[in-house]
Formats: sequence, C-alpha cells, structure tokens
Amino acid sequence: MTWQRRRGAAIVAPVVAAALLGVASGPRRPVPAVTFPPGMGAVVGGIEACYDSGPPPGGYPFVAGTVGMDRVGDQNTTQTLAATGTAAANADFVVYVAPGDYELFAYDSSDPAVPVTVSSGHITFQDLRSDGGCI
Repeated sequence: MTWQRRRGAAIVAPVVAAALLGVASGPRRPVPAVTFPPGMGAVVGGIEACYDSGPPPGGYPFVAGTVGMDRVGDQNTTQTLAATGTAAANADFVVYVAPGDYELFAYDSSDPAVPVTVSSGHITFQDLRSDGGCI
C-alpha cells in the first residue's frame, strides 16, 4: 500500500463517520433557554400532532397544548399535579420539578403517561404524542 493510498483512507474514514453520525442524530431543533430554580430540574419536549395515516413528510409537527406531571404512583385525581406546562404550536414546553420519578402526559391525549426521571440542574428531553384532534 502506498503512502497516498493510506492517506486517502485516513481522510475517508472520518468523513464517513461524520456523515453517519449526522444521519443518526437526525435534525436538530433549538433548545429553549432554561434557568433552573435552586434544586430543580427541567423536562423539555414537544407535543407531536396525531395523524391517522402515519407521519407526514418531514415528521410530526408540534401542536399547542398543556402537559401535566405527577409523581410515580400518585393516581389520586383529587390531588394537585406535581407540575404543568404549556407549549405553543411548533414549540417546546418546559416544566420545572424537584428531582424524582414522574409520569408526563398530554392533557388532550388518551395515550398512556410517559415515565421520566428528573435530576437537579439537568434537562430531561421527552416528546409526547397527542391524539386530540387527529388529522
């Protein structure tokens, strides 16, 4: 193997790896500015629109809506939720809560709650699917 052939292989390998990483990570979306209250963590995500026929080209858009969080095991509907948050269309919600294990759900959805674990000073990313007003 000549020096030029080895040099070409050395250049091609990182380019292929970078291309694969770009494909695997998917499109990036802006992260909302998050300022943590002392001892709190944040859950950030969007509420994906529901489509009866599957995802549209480009993926699911985010719809406006409200999300709720409850501590794992708190199923009493008369109790106040641990936290709520709202999202505008095509935007993320941000919910601040104390560290712990929670269930996150969209108010207009019959989909089951999604478990999330929140750590102090950290962002947990979790999108939700909305089935309210399926298109």
